[in-house]
This record gives sequence, C-alpha cells and structure tokens, in this order.
Amino acid sequence: MKTGTVCTAAWLVFVGTNLTAQGQPRATRIGQHRMGETFEEWRSIYHCDLDFICQPKHTGTERQAAREGSLFIYDFKDSCKQLSRIRDSGGGHYSTKEHPGPGLRNWSFSGGKLSKVSDVYLNETQKQIAFLTDAYGPPSTTRTSKYQNGYGASFDCVVAVWEMPDGTQIDAVETLVGSLERRLDVEFLSKDAVASGKAPEPPNPYKP
Repeated sequence: MKTGTVCTAAWLVFVGTNLTAQGQPRATRIGQHRMGETFEEWRSIYHCDLDFICQPKHTGTERQAAREGSLFIYDFKDSCKQLSRIRDSGGGHYSTKEHPGPGLRNWSFSGGKLSKVSDVYLNETQKQIAFLTDAYGPPSTTRTSKYQNGYGASFDCVVAVWEMPDGTQIDAVETLVGSLERRLDVEFLSKDAVASGKAPEPPNPYKP
C-alpha cells in the first residue's frame, strides 16, 4: 500500500560563508530551505507526494499521520487544491507546522519560486531576535515604535530589519496584542518580493 511520507523541517538555520565558489552571494537559508528555491525543491524537502495527497480516499491511519506531520493536512482536498495551484500556476500560499519553531509557518511562492516566509510568535521577541542575530548577524537597522494598551500604559516595540547579501530582507516587527501580549511577526522576503513591494520612483520633473 502506498502511504504518504511527511518529514520534519529543521528550524535551525545554517548560514556559513556568504559567497559561493563563483563569488556570488549565497541564498539566505531557513533551516533546510533557501529563499528563491523552486516549488519542486520545496516539495522534495517535505517529501510532499501530491499523487498521494490528491488521491480520492485515505485510511484513518493516513489521515492521523497527515494531521500530525509537518504538512499539517487536516483536509486532503483543500491541501491538494492549494499545493496543486502552486505547482500549476507558480503562485500561492501554504502553511506548515514546525516544531521546534513558530508552530505554523506560511510559505508564499511567486513565479514557481519561494518568495516569502512568515512566522508569528507571542511573547518571544527577545528570544527570536537573539536567534535571528545568531544566524544572520546584527540587524541592518533597528528602531522602536510606541504602543499603548487599553489602560493607558505605553510600550516600546521593536522593529528590526536584516538586509542580506543575496537581496533577501528579513523583517522582525513587534506589536502589542490586547493589554500585555507582545506579538512578533518575522518575514523573509526574496529580492524579487522586496522589489515588487516598493513604490516606483516618482519621475524627476527637472529632467527631460
């Protein structure tokens, strides 16, 4: 009987030297993954078998294993639809379950390549900033934003940005949730995703 296989993706980040043997910037890595990897490469790391996921029927054992695995499949039809859309169109989103790590991680693809990775943490800002700094070095820029809770108390929330040699941008943005909880959104944006999100430069009216 054919069964689906789900592997656990490592959360620890390996950086190594910043240049390839050809002198090009190395792709920013997140565990076993790298920014700009193809959807097929992403599927291979997760042992994501679309034929198995999209088959019409699954046993109870297969459904239980899929719910507990990294691909976080609660509804085979929905996962089949999302993953097939990325494979066929090159664009789309999918969430996986990462342990250790953020729990749910959202992966976004554009043009068949990994363009964005998003994590959310609650009350772990200091810990996650330390992890990011250990993996990628000190942030390129840091600042704080003021937030106020419902009781009038003010809090300084961290905004840290890493600009990586391959053009990837890592944003760690802290906000206040409710009265006391601090939420940290961590986003990895590929070079192309960064470029597409920038507003076009206004034309210089003084130049012909």
